[in-house]
Amino acid sequence: MIPTVLEAQCESVDGILKKCASSVRRVGPGQWRVTFANGRTVRADASIEDEEWLVMDALLQRAPKGSTIAHEKLWQLLLWNAEIDGAAKFVLGPREGAVRLRAEIPLEGAGAVPAAEIEQACRDFRTSFARFKGQRGRKRPAKSSAEPASGEDDSGCNLTELCRNVGWPFTERASGKLSIPLGSDGSYQAILSRRESGRVRASVDLGRCEDASKTSREALGWLLLGASGVLRMVRASAEEADGAPTVLRLEAALEACPDAARVVHALSALEVGCCWLCGREVQVLLDHEDIAREYLSARGRVPEPR
Repeated sequence: MIPTVLEAQCESVDGILKKCASSVRRVGPGQWRVTFANGRTVRADASIEDEEWLVMDALLQRAPKGSTIAHEKLWQLLLWNAEIDGAAKFVLGPREGAVRLRAEIPLEGAGAVPAAEIEQACRDFRTSFARFKGQRGRKRPAKSSAEPASGEDDSGCNLTELCRNVGWPFTERASGKLSIPLGSDGSYQAILSRRESGRVRASVDLGRCEDASKTSREALGWLLLGASGVLRMVRASAEEADGAPTVLRLEAALEACPDAARVVHALSALEVGCCWLCGREVQVLLDHEDIAREYLSARGRVPEPR
């Protein structure tokens, strides 16, 4: 009997998870309880959704009514997101406001699952959980505005040619990065570039944070981490560079040589995020502390005194 798409996917995912996790338990069709050990134990749920996505999710901190999450912690989550190489991301749950660690990985059809991406997400879950719990993580490298050129890497993948195959209009910058207009008027620009690791990042800069108040930072943390919780493949991040303002952005982490379908997924999600969810809102919260206070109050938060 020929296995169904879900059965073939389950067999492949099950084998990959068992290679990466301390324990794996099937709890339903396309559903697992997974345990990772890295000094401390992190438990996550993994599930195949619509035969198109593998979703990994771990609850890190509950936020019952009346509790608070310090604005410094929210901001730190955005900074940590900028340093994760794979698909993992810190998010806030859309309803309960709990801190969660998530990853959404597109699947590739019957039995053909992206093993390297799942393995990377498992590694990121271990290291990100350790960071959240205050264990020593890898030393943050010095940031600079320069990134590797986005042309051909050691894998033979040329991003310029890839963008041509995607069919999305783009411009190649002098730096070698590719700029792709988003929205009906092209008011946002997605940048396709390579990280130092060789992996590809698609990102949209939403604003530069120079002297934002604690209130604005807390509001931005709630807005951006909340958006990360509802946008598949996309996370919000805050990236620091020596001598430059912190950059707030939405980004999608891709493998070293992504296929056209992955790039389309990423660009579509970025377009929804910046054009419909939080693009203009980020700038408003940066520029107007009074609106940031009202935003937090509407969420049941009590901003710190001025």
